[in-house]
Amino acid sequence: MSLDLSGIHNNIDSSMEVKGELVLLDYYNFEILHCNGLLLCINSTKTLEYGAKVVVHNPFMGNTRWIELRTVYKVSDTFALGYENNKSCCTSYKILRFACPCCVSTDQFEIYEFNSKSWRVLDDVTHNFQLATDGRRGVSLKGNTYWIASDREELIDDYICWMRGTK
Repeated sequence: MSLDLSGIHNNIDSSMEVKGELVLLDYYNFEILHCNGLLLCINSTKTLEYGAKVVVHNPFMGNTRWIELRTVYKVSDTFALGYENNKSCCTSYKILRFACPCCVSTDQFEIYEFNSKSWRVLDDVTHNFQLATDGRRGVSLKGNTYWIASDREELIDDYICWMRGTK
């Protein structure tokens, strides 16, 4: 194996300037998720009312989008930020919201699509998992979000469940 470093240009500034600032009141009460440079900020201590919003911020572009939730938010809801990379178009960012059955009669999955600026309910989701209490935040990698979960019947064995950005 060989490596040719002669094509590297050392006179190019590789740093990025942050163009925007996000100011959140009570910022220590926000859960912040990260995906591909975007930040999703959710109030982690208060139950929100109808018309409540979460915020997505791009610190490098200085863009901020406030997104109204479709239904009442509960502190136990889980959010994920992911994307679908369309080769024909561009990256399509999405927010997944998972309402656990401890707060509603059944599990509810919703997706917010940035391109359409709308929420849609996922009716065809079947699962038999429970997210780990300390793993609710998940980790994003290449548009997919991963959580630690366990089988609802056998709470001993943990495994990783994930959401593709393409659904």
